[in-house]
Amino acid sequence: MFANEVTQTLSYRLDNLTDQEIKEVDRSTTRRVLNVLESFIRIYQPGTNVYEVSETYELRIAQKLLMSPYFDKKICGVADFKDIFIRVDNRQRYSEHEIRQNDLPVCRFLEMQRVSHWILETKILEYIFIENPHSELIKRSLELVYIRALDKENPLQESIIEAMWKCATEKHEDIIRASLGIFEQTVAFFQLEGLAALYSHLKLLPNAQYDDMRVDFLKKYTEGALAALQKHRNLLRAQAQGSKQVQQAQSTSSTLKNFFGGKNKKNEKDPGHLIDASKYLDLNKFWQLSQDTNETVPFKTR
Repeated sequence: MFANEVTQTLSYRLDNLTDQEIKEVDRSTTRRVLNVLESFIRIYQPGTNVYEVSETYELRIAQKLLMSPYFDKKICGVADFKDIFIRVDNRQRYSEHEIRQNDLPVCRFLEMQRVSHWILETKILEYIFIENPHSELIKRSLELVYIRALDKENPLQESIIEAMWKCATEKHEDIIRASLGIFEQTVAFFQLEGLAALYSHLKLLPNAQYDDMRVDFLKKYTEGALAALQKHRNLLRAQAQGSKQVQQAQSTSSTLKNFFGGKNKKNEKDPGHLIDASKYLDLNKFWQLSQDTNETVPFKTR
């Protein structure tokens, strides 16, 4: 009975942190509270997934920090998200032997898909890029955008890409630079829908607005887009190879041809050609602007 009361009290306090408490409490204090909560759950609620409870609270606390009225706490919030990302990535990237051998911090419940869904549900990126755009928060949002960009089931929404693009074109210089930097570092991991959405904005930017910074961005975007297209083409080829093996086993040689459609022999040989690069980048424009950077205009915000 006592144990249940303690866990309920701790949970209630964590769920109902006030802005003043957030201002006064530091990370070590919340960590100690979570450690106590974990201990009670392990001892008195053995059927409960302690990692699910603890790591979910870490996400909630990071969100509370980010959305608090205090800028230093907002920075702490995105720093906590980065820490969670590192631990999730470690779990995904390394074997259990490597984790133990190198004493790597890991999450035991959270994984990329769960974190991506949580970011989507709590509208964290909307808060950063629409409600409270600030260069320091945007710079530190890399891991959040990266996780969403990787999500195949629920790809990064076009509305977020549009909001990010507005920050990259219509705000003050520091926000513009920070937003372009996020695109540069994540575009290679975009799903095709996201890549098309971003390019739909980029292609409307007049040549006259390309200064040195934007030419450099176009270069990095093009490199990232090419890498993303190559990844997706390789995926199509792998899927086609798997389909071919199934066909051979079932002796249905015409299925693959019908699945990829058309009579183009080039497409029949390489399904990667089904991805039309012109929907995602313009190599001619990149080449044209790269050839004569002397004609680019000085940087100035709109």
